[in-house]
Amino acid sequence: MGEALLTAASGVGLVFLAVGASLLVVALREQRRRRAFIAASAMAIGEIIGFREQRERGDVFLYPRIRFRTAAGHPIEFESRVGSERPGWQVGDSTPVRYRAEAPSDAEIDSWLALWGTALFAGAGAAIALAIGAAALLGWIPA
Repeated sequence: MGEALLTAASGVGLVFLAVGASLLVVALREQRRRRAFIAASAMAIGEIIGFREQRERGDVFLYPRIRFRTAAGHPIEFESRVGSERPGWQVGDSTPVRYRAEAPSDAEIDSWLALWGTALFAGAGAAIALAIGAAALLGWIPA
């Protein structure tokens, strides 16, 4: 019986360690990608021109659509990758944006959450999963 519990705890621990390692890779890749984006990006002031609604598990998330002009004067519209239930903007509000000069439609609102949120959440998930996996392998939590 004791060996079966140890084997189950080891299995659970290994699964959590694998999930944690995968999330850590995602977090590090996203962090590296965002640092490169920021280093190579230009800044502009955009205008909120609308929101796209997306229903997820009964909740409604609003993704802002933004229009801005590049340094060369070209108009660009994009949709933020970050949505919320209660956005802090209204149509007509101004917001700083970052964009790549060679691909201006690859733009994002210049906010901490929009730029670093994915890396933060993946990193936090990695830390939690790795801690649970280690605790299970060390026998600190039962299977």
